[in-house]
Amino acid sequence: MSIVAKVIGIRPQTNSKDNTVFWNVGFRLEEPVTVATGVGEDGKPVFEKANTFSMATDTEFPEETLGKWYSIDGLSLRVAVDEEGGQVQRLRDVVGAIPSQRQVASTLDGNAAAVLIGDHARGVAGLGFDVVFGPVVDVALPGGGGPLGDRTFSDDPETVAAYGRVYADALEAAGLLPVLKHFPGHGSGEADSHDGPVG
Repeated sequence: MSIVAKVIGIRPQTNSKDNTVFWNVGFRLEEPVTVATGVGEDGKPVFEKANTFSMATDTEFPEETLGKWYSIDGLSLRVAVDEEGGQVQRLRDVVGAIPSQRQVASTLDGNAAAVLIGDHARGVAGLGFDVVFGPVVDVALPGGGGPLGDRTFSDDPETVAAYGRVYADALEAAGLLPVLKHFPGHGSGEADSHDGPVG
């Protein structure tokens, strides 16, 4: 896909981990494009027209590029959904419910989990989605507590890594891009980042 867009905003930022600089760049499109903005009652993506977008890049955008037009080739738009299983499952009524990650890790071995998630992932992909926001790979607090509750696999890092790999592999095999989360990570914080800082 090729689009023509004008630079309308530039914000250089520094990566706090390695001090590399990247640019958040805002664009206004010459012609609006159709993008997915949510999920309808039928579980299928809802599409709307949009004429602005932003991206992060390590290509330098100096101030003098503001207001200039660019042709951007190879832009590929993706349709994403939150579909972890358990309490966070937007497509439950369309492709069926699956257990929470905690329940899967505590009741199924890796092979059985791969079959369960693989079947579900193929149903999600069949609706036209490209990306799944999951699995959650935060490690629960000792004893399995914390704000994410049963959205986490376990309080054992090795169990989390093993089942996280099973989920990611199953999603990729169905043609979906997995997004490991939770972002920001909760770590040992006891607050819920949906409500404010987790400190």
